[in-house]
Amino acid sequence: MSRSRRVEDLCRHLQQHPEAINLAFMEGAVSCLLAMYEETSDKVVQMQLREALALLGYVRPVTGRGIRILSIDGGGIRGILAIELLRELERLSGQPVYQMFDLICGVSTGALLACLLGPLKRSLDEVEELYTRLGTAVFTQTRLKGTTKLLWEHSYYDTEAWRVILQQNLGMQPLIAFSRDQAAPKVAAVSTLVSSDQLQAFIFRSYNHPHHVQSHYQGSSRYKVWEAVQASAAAPGYFQECRIGDMLHQDGGILVNNPAAIAIHEARQLWPQEPLQCVVSIGTGRFAPSMLSTRPTAAAAAAAAPDATSWMTKIRKFVDSATDTEGVHTILTELLPTHSYFRLNPYLTENVLLDDSHPDKLRQLKEDARMYLRKNSFKLGRAVTELNRQRRRHQRFIDWIHLKRDTHGF
Repeated sequence: MSRSRRVEDLCRHLQQHPEAINLAFMEGAVSCLLAMYEETSDKVVQMQLREALALLGYVRPVTGRGIRILSIDGGGIRGILAIELLRELERLSGQPVYQMFDLICGVSTGALLACLLGPLKRSLDEVEELYTRLGTAVFTQTRLKGTTKLLWEHSYYDTEAWRVILQQNLGMQPLIAFSRDQAAPKVAAVSTLVSSDQLQAFIFRSYNHPHHVQSHYQGSSRYKVWEAVQASAAAPGYFQECRIGDMLHQDGGILVNNPAAIAIHEARQLWPQEPLQCVVSIGTGRFAPSMLSTRPTAAAAAAAAPDATSWMTKIRKFVDSATDTEGVHTILTELLPTHSYFRLNPYLTENVLLDDSHPDKLRQLKEDARMYLRKNSFKLGRAVTELNRQRRRHQRFIDWIHLKRDTHGF
């Protein structure tokens, strides 16, 4: 009981005074805590020790042959597509999502999925049922009421109701508390920081980086899980900006709607010596209207071309380019080996807005996902093969040596 109380006090102190982390590390806190972890068999103390070690930036080795990453795009209600794709991955691998990956990174609706399926370990059936309820509870609004709220509060939907729903379904625990569960993957939720001079990505993390490791992106692990999702999904015009402390956040999709590159960067900071075993990047659908077979002649097209585009057209094109997800995919395709990178992003039969929660639209999204799965079964099979590769014997031996080194302070 005394040991539990002291470790809990240490965790609380490090959360309240992050500047003390470097001093604790230099004073050998990691070795002390690891030695204590080996000595005790008390499950509660072990959970507290894992959180204390995570606060100090201690990162345990991955369980697979290399780093396994799941990245989930933003897209509102179209997250139903991601649920269907992940359901097939679970069926093929025989494992739940939280066991297949070491790091799950999401933006907007992807951040919600990352937290629910990763550290909270919700089943896909539970998450799908939650999405259906969310669509009814959040995205049901009369046009008059929505327009009034948009004018006065800069949000079409009820931000306070959305906040309550997140608190009820995600809980009030801080992100770093997820590190208490040894089986839980690390999670990162991306938002856009709009209170700084320039827009920049902000990462809500369930981990701290190792000592002397500096990420390219601002972020923290001290915020609550519901705050991370609200900030990441605060889409302009749909919900109010999310204020946390002295920072103002909006939807991460404003800057990064495909967080795969950020996920890889974060994983490299955590496990710099490990290879990338598998990166699965899941999109929320893309819509490409079919071209009519009878195209106008060049002269007719030139005559019909406007002299200038409207402001609405300019804004729409700007938003489309800013939230593009395939540009990141194209770059990663060139940089990563084909056997370790898999992009899953179905084509949609019709364009579905992020707040369109009509049951017919949801059924169509699921059907589009199933059609994509039928056509890409080979790709998913290859992804599962890579995800299931076990750690080699010599890797486990090196992990054991590193653990003894860290425990005894060599």
